[in-house]
Amino acid sequence: MAKRYEDMPLLGDFGRQLLACETLEEAKTLLQVTASAPAGVTVDQISDATETGKALLKATDASAARTAIGAAAAAS
Repeated sequence: MAKRYEDMPLLGDFGRQLLACETLEEAKTLLQVTASAPAGVTVDQISDATETGKALLKATDASAARTAIGAAAAAS
């Protein structure tokens, strides 16, 4: 039986809140991302981010975020 991400004890409260975001705007608000990011910086230019982290930053919705961290099957 597949688990829901809410039931994953190692995910933590913040992770559960992030995965519960239904839109990118909700995730940005949760992460306190503002429009003041330097112009021209892309996710791929972040040198110390993992591929998983980059995929999560590029996720366009909650489903894509779950897929990025390998929790897509657990959410169904």
